[in-house]
Amino acid sequence: MILHETQADRRTEARIVEAVATKHGFGTAFCSKAYPVDSMFMRGRRPVCFVEARHRNNSKDKYPTFMWSLQKFIHAKQFAEVLPTVLLVEWEEGIFSHRINGDHYEIGYVNRTGTTGRTSADNEPVIEIPTDKFKQEIPREYEW
Repeated sequence: MILHETQADRRTEARIVEAVATKHGFGTAFCSKAYPVDSMFMRGRRPVCFVEARHRNNSKDKYPTFMWSLQKFIHAKQFAEVLPTVLLVEWEEGIFSHRINGDHYEIGYVNRTGTTGRTSADNEPVIEIPTDKFKQEIPREYEW
């Protein structure tokens, strides 16, 4: 799990979640930083979907897969047994979604040292979700 999530990261993730919630007519509730998922889509006071959001500063097609923390994925799969659970990713082209289900993915390892500004404490196993498994929710032209 990334240990260096900033307030700016949290604001960006909240913007992504709010944009998709608005599109689908949901409210939102945001979880504490220590909770395994970022937020929930809500209908009134009832959660209807768990949501994890990420932002990437590149094109969706730059890499064939989206790498995501294996630990986060395992939590998301457990949450998906209770409520629908989605991963939202904002790439240059817009915001895309992937519903967490029983799919199996390749497992890799990320070594975040050197020029990334991260430390070896961030090194972890990841899953690699093919980017073609993501559905576009909101194109870049949308103002959010």
